[in-house]
Amino acid sequence: MLWPTDGSMYYDYKPLGLRLAEAGIKVAVIPSVALSGSTFWRGSTLVIPPTAKSYRFSPQVSAEDLIASVPGVKYIWLDLQTVSWSGSSPDTSRYKFWDFMILFKEATPMKDPCSAGGQ
Repeated sequence: MLWPTDGSMYYDYKPLGLRLAEAGIKVAVIPSVALSGSTFWRGSTLVIPPTAKSYRFSPQVSAEDLIASVPGVKYIWLDLQTVSWSGSSPDTSRYKFWDFMILFKEATPMKDPCSAGGQ
């Protein structure tokens, strides 16, 4: 993907983990996804729509099913080298670079100490 920097120059955007791997450095790529809850960014609360049904481990078992079957579960850790799954994103090309994945049951925003204008 190319992004303009000053209207005339472009650079090839790649995540740091991919750049390191291409340079021959071993890295573990571990994205995290919140399946519900909310976040807080720059003074705004953003609600995360529930997506646990979208992550499937078989035609019969979703992340929602796993969460319901284990009382008190807060996250699901996936070893993507051994687990078969499908996600909600239409861009599955990036999954081949992921080693593990964490699906958090619910995101909870942290208090932002900077939101008071730096005071």
